[in-house]
Amino acid sequence: MDHDHKFGRSISPIDGKTTEGIPIAIGDDSFIGAHSFILKGVTLGKKCVIRANSVVIKSFPDYSIIAGNPAKSIGKLK
Repeated sequence: MDHDHKFGRSISPIDGKTTEGIPIAIGDDSFIGAHSFILKGVTLGKKCVIRANSVVIKSFPDYSIIAGNPAKSIGKLK
């Protein structure tokens, strides 16, 4: 789950409304390289490979090889 911190005068840490989360789904047997970020709402298919230092801002299908900032598909696993 990713989350954003909300800021504003009417928001207090006591009321529990300081963050807003949206699920992330990562398929079976996927590999996520070091220092990568997967942002909220993203769904990755099974056996995806995310190269190190990537910023994934959109969803990708099964067997995708993903790299960059913002991340894009650079190939498919066979």
